[in-house]
Amino acid sequence: MRVDLLIVSPESARAETVQCRGPYVRLQWVREVYQRRCQACHWTDAARAYLLHLLGCTLFANKSATNVHVVYLEALRDLSMTERYAWGVAALVHMYDHLNDASMSHSQQLGGYITLLQCWIYEHFPSVAESTADQDYDEASPRACRWIATKKTVKSIRTPSYMELLDRLRIPDVCWIPYGEHREVRVFHVRSCYSGLLHWGPVAVYYRPERVVRQFGYTQTIHAPPVDSWVSYDDIHDRWMHYEDHIVPAGHAVDPLPHGHAPQPRVVPQVSQTDIPRMLEPGASSTSTEEPRHAVEECLRLVRSVTQDHLVYVRCRRRRHTDQA
Repeated sequence: MRVDLLIVSPESARAETVQCRGPYVRLQWVREVYQRRCQACHWTDAARAYLLHLLGCTLFANKSATNVHVVYLEALRDLSMTERYAWGVAALVHMYDHLNDASMSHSQQLGGYITLLQCWIYEHFPSVAESTADQDYDEASPRACRWIATKKTVKSIRTPSYMELLDRLRIPDVCWIPYGEHREVRVFHVRSCYSGLLHWGPVAVYYRPERVVRQFGYTQTIHAPPVDSWVSYDDIHDRWMHYEDHIVPAGHAVDPLPHGHAPQPRVVPQVSQTDIPRMLEPGASSTSTEEPRHAVEECLRLVRSVTQDHLVYVRCRRRRHTDQA
């Protein structure tokens, strides 16, 4: 993929593989490729290098903070398709997967889109997190721009103090609906109430908004029992494309709702298929009805040792994959 999509020599690609000791490329190496492609006026290849670097620094950041997996290049093969991918879903899958790793007792670091998680904490737990809001923030800007983080704040984090604050949390201490003012710019979409599994490549995670319906302006109800861990990729994809059939059962609306908050629609709108963002299926054309190409899945299988059958085993805390249910 590096030779075909970034137009580098096979020798350079092999050398980078040896340097990174695996299917990764250094972010510095990607920047150098980007500069060379710009100098040669190869704008498509330069765009791929730029986007790969962007993905490695944001949505798909890993613990190294210095390299990015080459598997993400497959999603950039056809740049005309990138705007139709559900990048938000991919970011959540990647971050949830890293949060699963971070929950292990032996883990000392956290990978994934940390900026997203950090801002989410600032928004929902104002009494716990030390944060500084930008007084000049404009709601038309991305929500993360509202917060100012400094090295002093990060270095002052002490685990015992945070544990104590979390233990003292009460219901009024949590901001359940923090995005009311932002709804005038970014309207709440009923797609956010989809409940089920999300996947990117072979990685699948649970997405259970019925556990947090307060964030949508509704009374929390007793959530449904856990779903079966064994499902097919086709089932996950079909449920996502027909998300209106898998909306969480919400309780009564909280009265009154904060100013500017858009309540969840009582009737699920009929959305055309063209309005539904596709799950990331690198290489699949917009008109093809065949199975998506699985270059991404093959690369990640080598790393994660995912089962070779057609079933998806949602990773549990013990990270064990078996061939039997």
